[in-house]
This record gives sequence, structure tokens and C-alpha cells, in this order.
Amino acid sequence: MQAHEKVKLIREALGLSQEKFSERIGIKQRTLSYIESGTYNINYQFLRHLIQSYGVNIDWFFNDRGEMFEKNITRSKL
Repeated sequence: MQAHEKVKLIREALGLSQEKFSERIGIKQRTLSYIESGTYNINYQFLRHLIQSYGVNIDWFFNDRGEMFEKNITRSKL
């Protein structure tokens, strides 16, 4: 699975719209749409915000090892 596909998978696992998901990361919804479609590449800053904002397991993201999230994330915390 490619990185842009994983971003969409993370967002869907959290049950968030593109608007809500992108708002927390600090990007526009349109930018997220381009990232999820593979039109835009993921940069370091986006990845850092993704990990910090949503507790994404970096080993899962890059190496498909472990769980998607480092810690238990509940929708109420989002």
C-alpha cells in the first residue's frame, strides 16, 4: 500500500471527513484530497503533523509493522 492510500485509511479508521482531518493537521481540505489521490506527495511536515495529531505508528506507516496507531485514540479526543 502506498503512502497516500495509508493517509486515507487512517482518516477513515478515525471516522473523520477530509475537512475535519485536514483541519487538525493544519492543511486545506483540497490539499488533503490531492494527497489521498496521490496527486501531491507527502512531505516531512505533513507526516510529522499526522503522527503528532493522530498518534500514527511510524513503523506501520513505512514498514507495515505493528498497529496503525501508537496509542488508543478515541473519537472523543479528536
